[in-house]
Amino acid sequence: MTKTDSSPTSPPRTPNFDDYTPKADGYAPRNAYLLASCANLAYEKPDEIEKQTRSWGLTDFQFLGETEDLGFQEVKSRFSEGKVVQDILKGAGTEGFIARGNGFAIVSFRGTEEVTDFLTDANALQVRDPGERGELHSGFHGALSAPLRAGLKKVVGDYAEKGLGIWVTGHSLGGALATLAAADLAFAGIELQGVYTFGQPRVCCPDFAKVYDERLCDRHFRFVNNNDIVTEAPLKRVKYQERVWRYRHVGQRIYIKTSGQLTDDIGRLELTMDRAAGYVAAALEGDFADGVSDHSMVHYLAALEQNYTVDPTAEGAEEPRALKESPAPKEPPPPKPREVARKTAEDLAGLLEKHPVEFALNRAELTDESKKILDDAFRLLSGAPPDTRFSIEGHTDNTGTPEGNRELSLERAEAVRDYLVGRSRLDSLDTDRFKTEGFGQNRPVATNDTAEGQKKNRRVEIRLLE
Repeated sequence: MTKTDSSPTSPPRTPNFDDYTPKADGYAPRNAYLLASCANLAYEKPDEIEKQTRSWGLTDFQFLGETEDLGFQEVKSRFSEGKVVQDILKGAGTEGFIARGNGFAIVSFRGTEEVTDFLTDANALQVRDPGERGELHSGFHGALSAPLRAGLKKVVGDYAEKGLGIWVTGHSLGGALATLAAADLAFAGIELQGVYTFGQPRVCCPDFAKVYDERLCDRHFRFVNNNDIVTEAPLKRVKYQERVWRYRHVGQRIYIKTSGQLTDDIGRLELTMDRAAGYVAAALEGDFADGVSDHSMVHYLAALEQNYTVDPTAEGAEEPRALKESPAPKEPPPPKPREVARKTAEDLAGLLEKHPVEFALNRAELTDESKKILDDAFRLLSGAPPDTRFSIEGHTDNTGTPEGNRELSLERAEAVRDYLVGRSRLDSLDTDRFKTEGFGQNRPVATNDTAEGQKKNRRVEIRLLE
């Protein structure tokens, strides 16, 4: 079924990436078509994707995927050796790809192979965003695995440092993954030039959507083709047993009418009439599953090809539609003290997880390297509100006696406290701000049967006292 009209302004059948604008501000019609071509290509086999991107003049092709037998540490180690993504994840099922053009890099995610599979497998329960920004669709969040996130940040971060415009795209499930990946990259401080998604489902609660839109709404364009049923999933309100989860879309909606025209501003009555017209047109052609048919990338590509030079946001759009729905003050109010305290605790946890505080063997003496880590911790703690209190917790492996380990862990916690207080001099970090506890070997985070596990268990944690 084709519900779009042909147009003399259509581009060549083969995508021409010489037309790509690497650092476009706002909506870029040619970029939209070219990104849609990448989203569509992500469904092909890896060899075909690589061959096609090369024919388009794109270079540095890299697979994005998952591997069941590679742990995060192994992936991290291979990155440090300078290996690229396709070598690290060789043999994995492809989830998408990265390709580089002249002044830009594109990250494209693959959706599910069948719409019915997506609708059947969708898990609309929510999990807490690790950054405490709201709730996320648990299925989509789980699909964007830790190794994939780490690999993406490494590769895209390197491209961004070289001054390339970073673009993220995807269709269906790929659009959901593109959104979460874009959030990951943006919140990690990597600047994105644009996020274009096609037939994307909802991925998050209103709180997360608001934070996301404050950062990316002016560069995220979410295309909805007429009666595409996937764009209405999950429902805005999902109830499971006694829990209720709420969902909201992100970015600016670009709606594709039955005629193939694009618009970013369509009223409820006009939308209802256009969708009814779409159902009628489909039925006349013998298609009684219009909501599923409209999800096909074929229709998205046809509409964007038809509008190769048309900017639907240019007419009558003083500001992005999504921002009109969720207005944000021009100068946001300062964060509340508790929010600052929580952010401090979150940053501390990330610092100490990445750089554990180490001690001399069986002693509470800090190493020189650990003092440098605690200097960073001191700077974070100094930014917390004056009345914020923290718990410094010492832990050991199972070497030695339980009683001896409890004493040693407490001594190490006190050593960390004394170092931080000693660093403050005239600042407000005094002993009363900290509670020290020693848990010995009672709270392991890894097995004590290996040297690596024991090393992880010998740690100090700094937590916010509620």
